Amino acid sequence: MVGLVAFLTARVVTAGLDESSSLARQWKDTTGVLVTTASVRAGAPLAESVALRRWPVSLVPEGALAEVSSLALARVDLPSGTVLSGALVSGDGSADPPHRHTVAIARSPHTPAVHRADRVDLWTVATGRARRSARGAPVVRVSDLAIEVAVAVDEVPAVVEAIAAGDIAVVA
Repeated sequence: MVGLVAFLTARVVTAGLDESSSLARQWKDTTGVLVTTASVRAGAPLAESVALRRWPVSLVPEGALAEVSSLALARVDLPSGTVLSGALVSGDGSADPPHRHTVAIARSPHTPAVHRADRVDLWTVATGRARRSARGAPVVRVSDLAIEVAVAVDEVPAVVEAIAAGDIAVVA
């Protein structure tokens, strides 16, 4: 009886070792993929929030990226640990986030200090009564003359009308 137990134990251990060797061979080949190191909001730059990680080739999602432009933006909100792919990244930072269009707003002495990836609200102030034209719009570019903001498609008409009339306020 003791011999039978010893034999069965040896078979189970040997089978486990064979399986782990197979997994080790399968995972031996790795490749670098970019993974978010923190949550990133849609329209925000990725450069400071990604790192190259080694992953087993068999686990890498199709289309995974190993590098992105320093100007790359997240197309959608990304949780920490997300493997980046072309569908999740605006490659050169020039494309609008999904369902948004970029509008430029001339800077004035009243424009608050904003930075790329900040979220702002835009208000129309034409009639002396303020009304919000855009909510939580990501800032995509900042220059000495203007800020560029990605607004939702349905907010574009009100924002453009306020910009044309010179009656827009940026609230950071």
